[in-house]
Amino acid sequence: MVTAQAKVLIVEDERLIREVLSTELRKAGHHVVTAADGQEALQIIGTDIFDLVLTDLKMPGRLGGMEILKAVKEISPDTVVIVITAFATFAVGVEAMKLGAYDVFPKPFDNEHVVLKVRTALESAGRAGRAKNWSRAPFITTAPAGIAPS
Repeated sequence: MVTAQAKVLIVEDERLIREVLSTELRKAGHHVVTAADGQEALQIIGTDIFDLVLTDLKMPGRLGGMEILKAVKEISPDTVVIVITAFATFAVGVEAMKLGAYDVFPKPFDNEHVVLKVRTALESAGRAGRAKNWSRAPFITTAPAGIAPS
């Protein structure tokens, strides 16, 4: 089954990983937007709706993957979120799933696994291509609760 083009946000502080993920997901037919840290991601998710957000857990600054997960779910509860991390533990996985993550998977990862996981997540959530007509979310006027904009 071919998944319709989805709007995907990649939040990853490591440039090489961000570029590889972006390239692989674009090759799979998705529209990809990238953010280099949590603050940049927060600005993007405050103005755009995404089908899926793929976020690193630990990033420089005060906004990590869990904060991005919370913000995404507050702004767009139907958006699928996958957390990637080099610090995968059972506790991290449980916390992320409680906050609404679709899945958590460890670094390093196989690129094909990421593409497959994204496709599976979008198909199971029925989200593929649903956000493409949403260019802005004008009803968002403030940062999510507990996250102060810079």
